[in-house]
Amino acid sequence: MSATRPDSYRQEMEETTRAIVVRRTPVPLMRQLRDDGRSDDELTTVSAALALARELFGSRIDFDGGPALNHFIGAASVAATIGLPTPYVAFALVHNAYRAGAFADGRSFGADDTRRALVRRAVGPEIEALVHDRFANATDMFDGPIPDPETREGFIQLTDLCELYEKFEDGRIHAAYPGRADVAVVRTRADDLVERARHLGGGAFADALDEALHRPPDIPVGASSGTTYGFLQIPSQTIIRPAVSTRRAWERIARRAQEGTWWARRQRRRAGRLARRVLG
Repeated sequence: MSATRPDSYRQEMEETTRAIVVRRTPVPLMRQLRDDGRSDDELTTVSAALALARELFGSRIDFDGGPALNHFIGAASVAATIGLPTPYVAFALVHNAYRAGAFADGRSFGADDTRRALVRRAVGPEIEALVHDRFANATDMFDGPIPDPETREGFIQLTDLCELYEKFEDGRIHAAYPGRADVAVVRTRADDLVERARHLGGGAFADALDEALHRPPDIPVGASSGTTYGFLQIPSQTIIRPAVSTRRAWERIARRAQEGTWWARRQRRRAGRLARRVLG
């Protein structure tokens, strides 16, 4: 994995907020990457991460009531806009896999060997290591000194800032309950986050983040949902995991058994009516 940003992607944005057009659906994101000049191999890497994100987050709704997948695609779009290397764009797509991904294994979050192997097969060991490190250090990701911009730690932290920008860019974060961890971090450390963005991603991104973090809410705080993520009533058809397949198989067996019971009762009622007619 390259630890530096290719020169072709390192372009200073002329504007701030207006320069970052956040794409939140798959086709615009892939078109953005293609227009940036990313190679076919790089597009394949992002496509694999996008497929995994669709499986893990396709059945989730976000704190504002919209699809959670849109947030992850948006974070990747911001990462691509400010010129992060392609592995980190892919990392942005699945950055919260071990905490919010629906692995259909009966656990709410965690990074056991089975989950790590699944992610590793989908996106490769280097990107999986980024996802795992981010999960392991999620509680103190912005603590400590600012890392060097061209180091692995610097790129991971900059990706987190891109993810934070995506949440605040359109004001929808204010639909969440006020006690959210990311809202609390911004409330107490907004200036520090902006300085980190300036050191790691440049002045234009820092100015854009500063404007987003300090933008007043357009709707009352807490006007929407209360939890970070929730399940849709009908799970995404893209999620086919062993536990899900097993449950569906048992449901089919149970349904057929119920139909058999109903048919047998119907035949007994018919036989009873016939007997009454003959003997009656």
